[in-house]
Amino acid sequence: MINTSNVDVNKPDDYSLLLEVIKRDLKGKNYFNPSGI
Repeated sequence: MINTSNVDVNKPDDYSLLLEVIKRDLKGKNYFNPSGI
């Protein structure tokens, strides 16, 4: 589970950091649960 409640996807730094976290966390996981939706 990835917690995105503190991530602002409108900031390039936060967005690329989020992408890196997703890539790292996708080892065998195929779900993404943004808490902002």
